[in-house]
Formats: sequence, structure tokens, C-alpha cells
Amino acid sequence: MTSIEIPGITLRAWARAWNENWKNSFIQQFRGVEENQFVLRTHARDKTGEWWINFPSVILETKRKWTPEKEQPGVVKQSKRLLENQKITSITQHGIDRILIFELENGKIILELFGDGNWALLDENDKIKAILYARKWRARTLAQGETYQFPPGPKAWDALS
Repeated sequence: MTSIEIPGITLRAWARAWNENWKNSFIQQFRGVEENQFVLRTHARDKTGEWWINFPSVILETKRKWTPEKEQPGVVKQSKRLLENQKITSITQHGIDRILIFELENGKIILELFGDGNWALLDENDKIKAILYARKWRARTLAQGETYQFPPGPKAWDALS
């Protein structure tokens, strides 16, 4: 499949719309559907929403019926009991980065939609409880038990000239 990259400005618009539509919904399920592809399902009082996440760089709202993989990836297994039935308190973009943040009552989901892409489930203290790809750079470490740090970069859309 050809790699698609969602521009940061598009992600910003989607994050605003998703926050308006899905804030206060509950996470129902997170499942792997193919290699590097996941579906996150939420439920609100009168509707169900699903996002298809295709790493490294795509997230789309979907209505397709996905068949979960028989053997779920480790990140799904690690996340299952910590994630399901969590209330989404907001959906935002981090600055102008292609990073989407699902704030939960007891933590966060961080989707890094650049480079190789990544998924991190954080607790209320920003400690990583589950990570798709553990990695280490000079400026930050993404590994279970570490405190999540955003990558260095531009801070906000209004900071651009």
C-alpha cells in the first residue's frame, strides 16, 4: 500500500471536529486488524465511532466492519484492561505536530503519525503503560515505565510566521 501522510493542518481540523463529536464518549475496543493497522472504537449514548489507524501516518474515521486479527499484537494485550470503558475527555493535536492526543479520565492515548508512527498509552502521570514501538533517542525514550516526552519541534500554529 502506498503511504499516505495526513498534513498537520488537516489533523488539526479533524481533531477539533472529533473533539466536538466524541468528547465524553467511552472507549469500547482497541484491536489490531492487520499488520500496523488498528481500530479504536468508541461509544456515546446514541452513536458508535471507529477510527482506523494505519501506521506510520494515517488515522481516519471509518464505518467499515473490520475483522480483528486472531493473534492480537502485544500493545493491544497490554492496553486492553487499562483502556476499555475509559471516558474520552478531549481529542486534540499537539502544537502543529502530527500527534493526536486522546485525553482520558485516567490517562492519555498518544498517536504519533510521522516517521515510523507510534501508539502510547499513558497513565495519569504520563508514564507509558503500553507502547507499540519502544525506541530511544538522545532527547527522549519511548519505553514502558518511562515518562512520555513529546519530540522537540514547533509549538503552535500561531507561532509560524
